[in-house]
Amino acid sequence: MIMENTPATRYVGIDYLRAFFSICVVVWHENGFTQPDIKNYGEFSGHTFSVSDFMNYHVLLAAVPSFFLIASFLYIAKNRTTAYLKQRVYNLCLLALFWMVLLTIYAYNYNGLYALAPKSVGDALVIFLTAGSTPYYFFISLCFVTILTHFANKLSTRANIILFLISTCIFALSPLIAIKTKSWSLTVFWNPMNFLSYPFAAIVIYRLHNQLLKLRKQYQWGIFISLIVIAALTAIAEWTYYLDPIFLCGQKIALPVYTRTSVLISSVAFLLTPLLIGFPSNPIISFMSKYSLALYCLHAFSFRIFYNPAHFPALSKSIWIVITLSIGLSYILAIALRVFIRDKYILTINNNSS
Repeated sequence: MIMENTPATRYVGIDYLRAFFSICVVVWHENGFTQPDIKNYGEFSGHTFSVSDFMNYHVLLAAVPSFFLIASFLYIAKNRTTAYLKQRVYNLCLLALFWMVLLTIYAYNYNGLYALAPKSVGDALVIFLTAGSTPYYFFISLCFVTILTHFANKLSTRANIILFLISTCIFALSPLIAIKTKSWSLTVFWNPMNFLSYPFAAIVIYRLHNQLLKLRKQYQWGIFISLIVIAALTAIAEWTYYLDPIFLCGQKIALPVYTRTSVLISSVAFLLTPLLIGFPSNPIISFMSKYSLALYCLHAFSFRIFYNPAHFPALSKSIWIVITLSIGLSYILAIALRVFIRDKYILTINNNSS
């Protein structure tokens, strides 16, 4: 057992973020909101920004980056050792492998596993980074984020601020470089480099958190509003300059999924909100936070049960009913599976404490 040298402190507000964003992941994967025409080649040149665009690309798609930011924040909230880091990376890889194999067999039978056999070194790398083209690429990218967080935390706050600014500039330029060079893999959703800035952001937020709490409320609101304004301005620039058919390769969306500064800044604003505002504890939110990992892992299974026109023709006509039933079944399965599967495969990756 790895001993920690700091007393536990619970960030109740982070439970609210986990609960909310775990639902966002499900809604995104199950197409809860009308998908805009930027998914179709040649139809996005005259695209008009809509409410569904905002919900899909600036709320739902902020879920995964926000989880990375939260994970980094909670990681550095304790004095993590190198031994802990090794064990954590091992556990994350085990999570990716376990759920990838399970989902592949469930969706495609054992033939799906044979189809994963790589034909080249490059193919093997893609299979690894995408966790076999499953949603569990999240755990592979989280390995990268965790390792970077561990070593960046050894640097000064000033160094992390500088690295955050440099990585954000790289972040903003990457889609333009991808367009110019036709290098779609540079910004594809499963590329771990999409999350380069998040460890530095988490470290700066954690170290300056106490100073931010001492500021007057109007200054705290000023910081939050400034972040929202920056996110909005960068979003306008992204919708102006980033729409390109090159991004349809590998992800079927003509806009970078995560390689967008607006999503990065929004994620920072999302994390700061519960840290600055004292949210009360709530048993329902605590439950949803505790099982946020389980919902992420299990919703792909439960969705396939309900979204089946052959078995449930009426349900298939109402996606929100399917989403609600999928979420409910995922929670029930998570509770039941704890009897048979170790908690590290079901419960949330980080305890919400420092």
